[in-house]
Amino acid sequence: MVEEFYMLVYTTLLANCPVDSRNMVTHITLEDYGDHWKIVISGPRADYDYAKAVNYNRQRGPKEVRNYHWVERTLRQISEVVGGNVQYELS
Repeated sequence: MVEEFYMLVYTTLLANCPVDSRNMVTHITLEDYGDHWKIVISGPRADYDYAKAVNYNRQRGPKEVRNYHWVERTLRQISEVVGGNVQYELS
């Protein structure tokens, strides 16, 4: 059941990921650590936090406003589907 839940989260993040140049959607990974799972959303450059910039940028035009908090909206959507609460940590 746990694996299925994380696969649901992972695939929903892939489906809801803002797509402009496909930079971020190709940098979403799901990692199994045995006692916990980790989903990493990054970007093509190690020196720039691309995923954070997309998720928290609401300063410019309609595209950025639409992308603002897309991760949080996705997690809220999943919690409503499964009828529970999702606890997550953004770093």
